[in-house]
Amino acid sequence: MSRMPLSSPATEKHGLDAGSHTSSSRMNKETIELRHLRYFAAFCESGGTSEAAKRLGVAPTTVKRSIRELELLLNVKLLVRGSRTLTDSGKLMRTHANNVLKYLAVAMEALRSGNEAQPKGIV
Repeated sequence: MSRMPLSSPATEKHGLDAGSHTSSSRMNKETIELRHLRYFAAFCESGGTSEAAKRLGVAPTTVKRSIRELELLLNVKLLVRGSRTLTDSGKLMRTHANNVLKYLAVAMEALRSGNEAQPKGIV
């Protein structure tokens, strides 16, 4: 699967030029991190940046920056700026982000409780 660079004609067309974004030096420019999904899901669940930030224990600018990074990584707009409305892409991403976070929580619980499936046969 090929990946699009952060700055491409597609990103520029949608106003997502990476040049206008001050990215964190921690951010791998081709990888969606769990924090992106957590912050986006918290925004969707709480209905706003400030509310999500309080819930996560971070500054509102951190939530905004993370969502912006996610948009750049996906080359789509997830939010209608100036409102708390999700775009169609944002609605789809909300579903996928919640699924990933739920699956991770289930996996972590299974591993911690010792209920994980034991390998059978030759390993």
